[in-house]
Parts: sequence; structure tokens; C-alpha cells
Amino acid sequence: MLFHQSKYRGVIDRYLPLLLHGLGWLAYVFAVYNGNAAGRSFVELLTRYGPKFILQAIIFYSNYLYLIPAALASLRIRRFISFNIVLVAVFAAVLSGVRYLQAASGQFSFLQSIWINCLNITWFLVLAILIRFSTDWFRQKQLEKEKENQQLKTELNFLKAQVNPHFFFNSLNNLYALALKQAPETPEIILKISGIMRYMLYETDASQVPLRQEVDMINTYISLQQLKSKSAGYPSIVVTGDMGNLQIEPLLLLPLVENVFKHGTLPFTIVLQVSPVSIQLTTSNQMRKEANATPGGIGLSNLKRRLSLLYADAHRLELRENDNTFTATLILNLPIKK
Repeated sequence: MLFHQSKYRGVIDRYLPLLLHGLGWLAYVFAVYNGNAAGRSFVELLTRYGPKFILQAIIFYSNYLYLIPAALASLRIRRFISFNIVLVAVFAAVLSGVRYLQAASGQFSFLQSIWINCLNITWFLVLAILIRFSTDWFRQKQLEKEKENQQLKTELNFLKAQVNPHFFFNSLNNLYALALKQAPETPEIILKISGIMRYMLYETDASQVPLRQEVDMINTYISLQQLKSKSAGYPSIVVTGDMGNLQIEPLLLLPLVENVFKHGTLPFTIVLQVSPVSIQLTTSNQMRKEANATPGGIGLSNLKRRLSLLYADAHRLELRENDNTFTATLILNLPIKK
């Protein structure tokens, strides 16, 4: 995961396999030297075992780089097996012949030597198959993860964009009603709507925004609602704790605040409790008698989906009705910054 997120990922993807293969072969050569050629010089080791190293590398990389991918792509498994049987037999015969030319037949006959070399080379064939399948499996999992992340990112962008027309639709309805009445506060309301829309269009492109900025936008929204209703005593959002440099996904708290004005009436409270590891937004309002008949619900359903994507196991949303009072509580556990 650290490599996947690194800014040097391109360099790592290109050179890390080469480094790992090089270290693997180096470790193998030293293991052969310590086990079979102790006391001999390294040049003598290469003279005696060099042909075996070369043919083992050929059987490994011919399968790892070409034969296995080609066999999987065309599903010609029989041809793959037949070709490797011939290749192993030829290489084993070559190694046995070189061994006898070096007058180092040892305790094994020529046919026994061929059989032993067949087993030895087959091991590198099996190793190539295991490493290639493991590499392809991990690469496929990585591609699937990237595809999933891209799909989630696309859905989140869609959900965030959905908030804008939802809010704009409600604002236009309210402006239409005010225009019919030729209300004198219409210009100021248009100005505040413009400020909120500017925030939605230009300030929310980032994945996160300062919590303080989000709270300022909510207070502007509350003052907008107060102008439209001409009611005094609308409380601003009450914040307890230090917001500091905390960041939050944009427009994540607005649906709960908007729900208060859409379906509720005074008295109501909007309280945001902030700590270094979590934030809790609690809204409470009296319910309107016609609230259950109000169409819509886009805001809350949008919020629930965004929470499931952004804070899968790090949030709790509670919606309660009690004695004609509706209370919504949203708790977000913030990631600990190291």
C-alpha cells in the first residue's frame, strides 16, 4: 500500500522487480558456492556451475516472460507442456554432456545424470510458474482495487454535485414565492444565495475543506432562512471545542441543517461538538404537522450514501422522533494524524 501511494511508484514498478530478481539469483549462486564449492575460487565455481546457471536462467525466463503468458492467452496448455518437456530434456542432456566433458562424472551414470538434471531444471520451471502466477494475481488485485477506487471517486463526485442542484432547486422555489410578494428582502436573499452557490461551485472542488469554513457557510445558510421567514431568534450553529485546523468533506453537514428548516419549526438547536479525534453534530427541532407529506428526501439519502463511502466504519447517524421532536445526531471519527 505504501508503494502504491508513493510518488515514486513509476520508478518502483520499473526497477523493483529487477532488483528482486538480481538479489534472488545472487543468493542462489552464493548458496551453491557455500554448499558445493567451498574452498574453491569463485572463478572455478563459475567454470563448473556456469552452464547450469545459464540454462536454469533460460528455462526460468523463457517461461516467466513468454511461454506462460502466451499459453494463458491462447489456452494452448498441451503445447506449453510439450514444449517444456522437450526443453527440459534437451537442457538436461546438454548439462550431462558438459559434465562428462569436464571429466567430472562422479558417482552417477550418464542417464542418471540426465535424470537428476531434469529434476533440477524442472524445479526452475515450477518456480517460474509459481512466481508468474503470484505476480499476475497481485497485479490483477491491484488493478481491481484501482478500478474500485475510481468508481467510488466517481460516485462521490456525483453525490457531491447532486447537492448543488438540490439546494438550487429549493432556493429557486423560495425566490419565486418572494418575487410574487415583491418582498423587499429579496435582493439580500439573492446575495446570500449567491454566496452559498459560490462556495458550492468554487470552494468544494477539494476532497476536504477547513471545518471552520464549512461552519461559516452553515451560518450563512441559517441567516438566509431567517431572512426568508422574517422570524427573529433563529440561533446560529453553536460550536463547542477548538476547530483548529480540522478538515472535513465539503457539504457533509449541510443536509442535516437543511432538514431542520425544511421539515421543522422553532424552537430548534444546532450544536457542533469538536474534539481532536471526532466531531458530533446534533440538530433538534419541532416537527411540522405536514412534514411527513413533504416530498423529497434527496438530502438525507445523499448524506447516508456519502457517509457509507467516506466513513464506512467511522460514523454513526441517528434519527429519532420523540413527542413531536425530531433529533438528528451525526458522529464522525476523524483519522489520527501521525
